[in-house]
Amino acid sequence: MQQLDDSQRAFCEAPGNDNIRLLAPAGCGKTLCLLHRCKYLASQKPDKKIRFLIVTFTRAAEQELSARLSDDPEFASLKESVGKTSVEVNTLNAWGWRRLRNKVPTYTLIESYESYECNMAMVSVLADIWNSHKHVKGAVENKKVKKKILMKIIDRFKTLGFDHTHHTNFTEFLDHLNALYEQNLRLILKEQFDDLFKCRILDKDRILNASDSFKDFNNRQLRESLFEYMILTIKGNTEGNPLIKQFREILAEQCYDSFFRFWIQACCELKKKNIFTLTDQKYISLIENNIGDTKFLSGNPIYDYVFVDEFQDINPLDLNLVKAIAKSN
Repeated sequence: MQQLDDSQRAFCEAPGNDNIRLLAPAGCGKTLCLLHRCKYLASQKPDKKIRFLIVTFTRAAEQELSARLSDDPEFASLKESVGKTSVEVNTLNAWGWRRLRNKVPTYTLIESYESYECNMAMVSVLADIWNSHKHVKGAVENKKVKKKILMKIIDRFKTLGFDHTHHTNFTEFLDHLNALYEQNLRLILKEQFDDLFKCRILDKDRILNASDSFKDFNNRQLRESLFEYMILTIKGNTEGNPLIKQFREILAEQCYDSFFRFWIQACCELKKKNIFTLTDQKYISLIENNIGDTKFLSGNPIYDYVFVDEFQDINPLDLNLVKAIAKSN
């Protein structure tokens, strides 16, 4: 580790039982330090087989780390063929998909929202479900609404950490929505609400007219500004601002009634038919573990250490899956 500076060395040689977050600007060698840390931890237990999992979020990062492992003499000791140490580098999608394919040999994978498979899943496979949800039905039958937006909305709820096996009533939905605001994820929530408005599943007038407090806002531009303010500035505890709390609950209630109840049924149906999106590569891995299928995540290999490259890119679904991997190992 001669080429490492003092701060890098402090990370690489930290005690093995510590949870550590390494923060540094781009180009400072954070990714390289992950491999040096693997090398150091393995050297502390030379007689034991140590398994590492390094999670990345892009194929480019995965390929860079894998190339260093295979080509750089500095890390020759980390090759499984050389010693007892094993380092697995994977995107979360690839990690989850390998396990999902082993469990479900026959499936349909929606690789693009523009694909025929995506359109058929939305229009045909889920037809019996959306026919009983008038706002979703209106969106599907509206030729101006692209079906890919509806599938994006379905996937985004998964990315936001919602679980169709757990968030099965309005109270659980609202609690998780409030938790997302507490975590300062209001921009991705706004993106979700904007798409629901774009599909006309949610209606701003219907939401504002649900309370006497908002009915006085008759000017269209003023109403738009009110929505921007309410959605983008809702953060933290709303007990001191009853107007914002009321707005959030009205928005949540209409979102739950107009789309989320459909979402729960749609997730069940798509899973039953083995129709998966790229998001499902992670989502199904997580919920299978949550509903008690311990063999799904706890089969070989068993990891001694889990590292996450570019942790700032993580979303609630990614974080929950990483935590599930760590817990099961």
